[in-house]
Amino acid sequence: MKKLLVVCAALISIAVPVRAEPARRKYLVATEKPFREEMLGKRSHVRFTGVDGYAVELSDEEAKVLASASGVRYVEPDVERFVSAMPSAGPSPHLDVTQLTPWGVVSVRAPSVWFLTRGEGVRVGIIDTGIDLGHPDLQAAYRGGYDFVHNDAVPEEEAEGGGFGHGTRMAGIIAASDNGFGLIGAAPGVSLDVLKIFPRTGGALTSNVIRAVEWAIAHKLDVVSCSFGGIRRRSSRKRLTPARAGRTCSSSRRSATTHRGFAIRRHTHRWSAWERWIAPAASPRFRIPAPKSILSRQASISYRR
Repeated sequence: MKKLLVVCAALISIAVPVRAEPARRKYLVATEKPFREEMLGKRSHVRFTGVDGYAVELSDEEAKVLASASGVRYVEPDVERFVSAMPSAGPSPHLDVTQLTPWGVVSVRAPSVWFLTRGEGVRVGIIDTGIDLGHPDLQAAYRGGYDFVHNDAVPEEEAEGGGFGHGTRMAGIIAASDNGFGLIGAAPGVSLDVLKIFPRTGGALTSNVIRAVEWAIAHKLDVVSCSFGGIRRRSSRKRLTPARAGRTCSSSRRSATTHRGFAIRRHTHRWSAWERWIAPAASPRFRIPAPKSILSRQASISYRR
């Protein structure tokens, strides 16, 4: 009889389906006061220090529920940011033979102010793929930084594919040393703090962009370079906010439509119009607008006609 009961119990346990845990991914949760952090429960999360919000691991259903909670402004996926592939500009100069001034540095007339300043005393943050920490043109400018991918203080570049060498090139454009070899940057006297947000492959999470900017503020950097793009065209940025019955709104900056109890906002980024931002327009050698360049009245620096 005991054997029969054991067999029956085993069969019942096999027949009962195991409920799979819902798939979770990172979301950005923007909050307002008052907001109780206990509402996040035991979910893995990171609290931002410079803005009211969190990066939280949620299932899609949990994100919808949290979006309607008291003190939550909106919830949106922690999407990735991408750098553009860096095309080869021809053979690299021999670092031990001569020093070249890039045409871009000449184009913005940086050498004309070097008798006044080369950026001495200015701290620049490179929020990017990291840099080659052993590069001879960058060692004099490098002061430290942080790796937000591995959470350590060694922002060594490791990106592959289209991001290969991107951070090192951006750092060189800004601060390559005037040392008689290699290239010279636009401001060879500045110091560099390198904030690595890109992993070996793939994009950088928006939450790590926020953390890097917060690090720059906390360490009193003067300028940050953010040479990466937003969302790829085939994806869309969606914000979940508590919907108001049948209400739609639109403005020059955003539009909203209601769907299944949540307002989905699609933002048009107009950061070039914000105060204290420099919005440069990209210009190739022939002084015509480059692809993906900013073409607006708000652009602080534009191509020369």
